[in-house]
Amino acid sequence: MDDLAKQIAEKVVADTKYFTAVVGFIGVLIGAVITVLGNIILHRLGAKKERQQEVLRRELDRLYKLEEMAGEITEWAGSWQLEQESPELRERFHKFMVAAGTFRKYPKLKQAIRDLNQHAMILTSDKTSDKIRHKDVINGSRELEEKYEAFIKEYRAVINQIKT
Repeated sequence: MDDLAKQIAEKVVADTKYFTAVVGFIGVLIGAVITVLGNIILHRLGAKKERQQEVLRRELDRLYKLEEMAGEITEWAGSWQLEQESPELRERFHKFMVAAGTFRKYPKLKQAIRDLNQHAMILTSDKTSDKIRHKDVINGSRELEEKYEAFIKEYRAVINQIKT
């Protein structure tokens, strides 16, 4: 009887060796496929995140340049050593005006850019006019500072919106 049991056990082991090898190979194959798919998915997610980071970095760079232009325009218009016909000043006004169009997706910021540019141009024009009084220039300078503060408020709101 022991011989019969031994023969049956050897037959079962012999029959299952092939099955075990096939199942093991299929398991390894499935594991490899899952690993490859996981790596592909992780790569795509990583690439997407990198693109988003690059877009975010460029948008922030544009906004920082806009802030610098706003400060320059405000200081230039507030200066008493002003030449309205200066090509440099006209170029700065033009760049700042164009900036309003490049930030159209932020309507409040776009309007703040327009308002600041308009007031700076008016103040510049007033300062070079012979008919303007000192008191009017001081009021214009005060209004320009208010427009600059409104610009900064909208600028910060956009920066906070982008960073979140």
